[in-house]
Amino acid sequence: MDSYNKETIRNTYSAGLIHHLTLVVGLVCVGIGQTLLYTILGPASREIGISDFSVGIIVTIAALVITLSSGMWGRLIDRLGSRNAYLAGMIFYTTGTLFLGYGLHISVNHSISALSAFYLLLVIRSLTGFLTAGIHPAAMTYVAESTSSKERGAGIALIASAYGIGSIIGPILGSVIGKVSFLLPILVASAISLLGVILGFLVLKPQKKSLTNKEKERILIRLTDKRVLPIFIGISLTYVGFSCFQQTLSFYVQDVFNLSPERSISKIGGLFATMAAFMIIIQLLLIQIIKPSINFLLYCGMWSCVTGFMFLILTTQTFNGLYLACGFLGIGFGMMIPAIQSSASLAVTKDEQGGVSGFLFGASAFGYVIGPALGTYIYSINSNILFLICIVVTFLSVFSTRIVLNKK
Repeated sequence: MDSYNKETIRNTYSAGLIHHLTLVVGLVCVGIGQTLLYTILGPASREIGISDFSVGIIVTIAALVITLSSGMWGRLIDRLGSRNAYLAGMIFYTTGTLFLGYGLHISVNHSISALSAFYLLLVIRSLTGFLTAGIHPAAMTYVAESTSSKERGAGIALIASAYGIGSIIGPILGSVIGKVSFLLPILVASAISLLGVILGFLVLKPQKKSLTNKEKERILIRLTDKRVLPIFIGISLTYVGFSCFQQTLSFYVQDVFNLSPERSISKIGGLFATMAAFMIIIQLLLIQIIKPSINFLLYCGMWSCVTGFMFLILTTQTFNGLYLACGFLGIGFGMMIPAIQSSASLAVTKDEQGGVSGFLFGASAFGYVIGPALGTYIYSINSNILFLICIVVTFLSVFSTRIVLNKK
């Protein structure tokens, strides 16, 4: 009987891991598509004839739609089930990516006016954001429903790492095949996303185990919760600085080096890949092996980010300087983000870990609501002022996080 129980537990764990890895594959696809946009949308906008600030508005409004519709998707997930909601979001994401590629194609070819192109891209991105806002919370709900409270933290951590993996693959994909056509990476990203949809249909199963009302109450974290409100501010400010840099880097490279769109995409992809690679090295190797303290990660990350932004201000004529800047920023954000997230985890109980992860996702999305529009507007005035503001935002995010850590 004991051996039978052990075998059953082993099989159940293996099945759960396969399901969670399937969710990771889907979220990696989303990460690829999102980071490709930062690589492609800037150079494409110059060809279309829309302003840098207009691009920031497109990204900001799409992020705002995602943030505002997440509550609605939370109710739909309860009604449809986490599996069905996740698969619906992935289907919409694949379709939306294809529509975006078509929209960029007719815009770059000047089949429509620049103003029409702006509205078309805005509608496509906003509608896609609305229809796909449930992907991440559905994946987290699936994990919460398919794991015990003891296993839940590890499962959610696995889901949280997926976007970072996608953020490495996306820029590399853009830099390698973007030389041929800056629309080709979007088509490849949609094809990869389709594979994620197919895999989800084949592997994921409707969950028989549902969270009880008591468990849902424990998982729910409110914005007004004083334990985590400073963390909300800290992670939001961190992603404001992060998204400001992401959104304006493509314009910065084109303006400084006067490159063609295809050449820009190749260089920008390499820069984003460098930053993402350092982030993953920090998060999967340094943090996992050495296990430094939260204070060490927070302060070292802060000064690394400051160094990276200073490189952007002081080294404006060499790609080596840009690669160094992206390396320092990758190290900095790779340290700061998990440090702030860990601070939030320490601030709540064991049963609230799933809820605080969703809370952090919403805070990150809110940073993306502010960052792109703010970044492109200030960049149109002066790029150095933008990077100085990013430094200030970095200091403020650390200060806010310290409020929670000081209480602990």
